[in-house]
Amino acid sequence: MELLALLVLASTRGLVAGGTLVVDGANADGLVDVEAIGGYDPHRAGVARGSRVTLDALHLLATEYGRDEK
Repeated sequence: MELLALLVLASTRGLVAGGTLVVDGANADGLVDVEAIGGYDPHRAGVARGSRVTLDALHLLATEYGRDEK
């Protein structure tokens, strides 16, 4: 929901905006076998990798976008 507000506000002001979503692997409580997966841990290596990939992609996009603006 926060990303939606950012995108709508940017578009109403003629700005370019974007955001990232990193899925942490949390599932619906009733659908998960907690014993099988070891419980919910939002600090797993997969979350860190996903965040790193996202930040690297944003850096590349910002670099490319910045070149187009000069």
